[in-house]
Amino acid sequence: MTPDTSSGLSPKLQHIADHEYLLRGKAIGAHAQIEFVLADMCLQFWEWPAYRHLKSQFPVNAAARVEAVTVLFKANGPLAQYWRDLEPLLVQLKSYEANRHLFAHGHLMLTNANSAPAVHLRRYALGKDRVELRTESWTLDEMETIASNIAGYAGHFGRLLDRIYTEQQLK
Repeated sequence: MTPDTSSGLSPKLQHIADHEYLLRGKAIGAHAQIEFVLADMCLQFWEWPAYRHLKSQFPVNAAARVEAVTVLFKANGPLAQYWRDLEPLLVQLKSYEANRHLFAHGHLMLTNANSAPAVHLRRYALGKDRVELRTESWTLDEMETIASNIAGYAGHFGRLLDRIYTEQQLK
């Protein structure tokens, strides 16, 4: 396979850049998995007799999905038994939100100052009355940790949901 040299980076830096893009994909994929499952829970559980009265408009963003799932699991019904396990995971999910936006919508740049490659992500976000440039800079190890943490979290979240789906006989 011929190395991609279109970026103008040396083969070593291109390899690092490719790895950082894979980490970004790992993080985005973990978030997508979580957001899908939150939506799936809403749609499935809203059809249950115990939860039909909670059915509302489909939650489009992650925060709305967390809120809808919270309402479901805190209500009286068969899901209430799982709330103690689910609540800390939903709280923890909020800690990943800022990085989710950077990974999904940010411009990733790689620098190599003093032979120490670093990752910089920049994105525009709406502030109070203006558009703001938000930035984050990480070492390569920090980006690896961030991506691994959210992927590990998604795995833990998925295992709990597998248990719930199995015990509640969902598909």
